[in-house]
Amino acid sequence: MKVMFCHDGEEMGQKALKAAVEFFKPHKADMIILCVNSDIVDASMEVDSLTEEFQKEHKAVIDQSAQWVAEHGMDVDVIIATGDPREMVVAAIEKKKPDVVVVARRKKSTRESAFRKSLSAYLVKNAGCNLFIMGPCNYGE
Repeated sequence: MKVMFCHDGEEMGQKALKAAVEFFKPHKADMIILCVNSDIVDASMEVDSLTEEFQKEHKAVIDQSAQWVAEHGMDVDVIIATGDPREMVVAAIEKKKPDVVVVARRKKSTRESAFRKSLSAYLVKNAGCNLFIMGPCNYGE
């Protein structure tokens, strides 16, 4: 079984990853950790350096996550992409053809709800594969 886990590089994503490993490890699943860095659009001159720093931090978190998954007995691959998360996840699904895609939902602030579209809702309509959507109660938010 091949599982693709969509990781946002945040603490709640890490908690959800641990719950997903606990769930899928008995099934001898291989794990693909996918992290998508959103395009950052800003008028500031320091955007490129901020974006680079942000991507390095995300890569470090994802690499640590992959190491943790491997230490728990699962084969793991990492994909780090940049772009619209919804489009990049669908593209990764088409390329890697996982048996199931795991997405962790989290509570959003009012501001986030106004500006961010739901990845899980988008994937329900567009993924074309099995989805495992973890709610915050599954990983302790």
